[in-house]
Amino acid sequence: GEADMLAMTLMDTNPDTKDRAIQLATTTAYVYADTIKDKKGVDVALKAIEGAEARIPVNQFVTDDEKKRLDSARYSITDAKVNLLIDAKQKERALKTIDSLIASFGEENPNTKRLKTRRNQITVIGAAAPTLHVGKTIGKFDGLESMKGKVVLVDFFAHWCGPCIASFPDMIQMYTDLKPKGLEVVGVTRYYGYYQQERNLTPEAEFAKMPAFISTHKLPWPVVYVENDDFGAYGVTGIPHVTVIGRDGTVHKIKVGYSAKSFKEFREEIEALLK
Repeated sequence: GEADMLAMTLMDTNPDTKDRAIQLATTTAYVYADTIKDKKGVDVALKAIEGAEARIPVNQFVTDDEKKRLDSARYSITDAKVNLLIDAKQKERALKTIDSLIASFGEENPNTKRLKTRRNQITVIGAAAPTLHVGKTIGKFDGLESMKGKVVLVDFFAHWCGPCIASFPDMIQMYTDLKPKGLEVVGVTRYYGYYQQERNLTPEAEFAKMPAFISTHKLPWPVVYVENDDFGAYGVTGIPHVTVIGRDGTVHKIKVGYSAKSFKEFREEIEALLK
């Protein structure tokens, strides 16, 4: 009865401040909705989120800082709705949900770019892998086109990203085991202007740090630097972000984040795809 209790309680809860209204809506979106979805279905979960969202007194957010906070919350709530819809394999509803908030925000809102990137993350699956606009490279990389016929993992990472580094041992083991069966990996990154404690680095100075990084972590695949827009084209909203490209050159799936448990499941999917 937990899901029923949650659904009823959320509908009867009336926050007494605008900040608590945001807290209720975001907590509903990211915590309670999963329980409701698992027991009552996606539509009931969405109704719970939308009911909590409707309690946000948007007209009370008047200063620039308040409006930014409201917009950030609206983005987060929409992202949670999209996750529910994608899990339920309702891609078109997910896209319409994103488009609705884009229209509400307008082109000048900084969250609009994030929403468009999230949209790309959804639409790129099943489509031809976007071209990587490669600048400098370490290791041999002749473009994704040269890898057709292989299963390719495009691993978006950064030198500062702890979860990316944590994923490397599992990624390396999988690459070593499965490369003879047709697996390829390419590490994709961009310039951030710093490395560890060194700040205000030029691209050339930052690039010069990468060979040592690759050696330290024993990365056996090529690493390429791309334009920022390539991250958007692949729908990168967080890293590590691994795009799986099938043998026919189309995007099979996207995996964001890393944990030992989720990687075990991910590897099983890659092994099945190679077969």
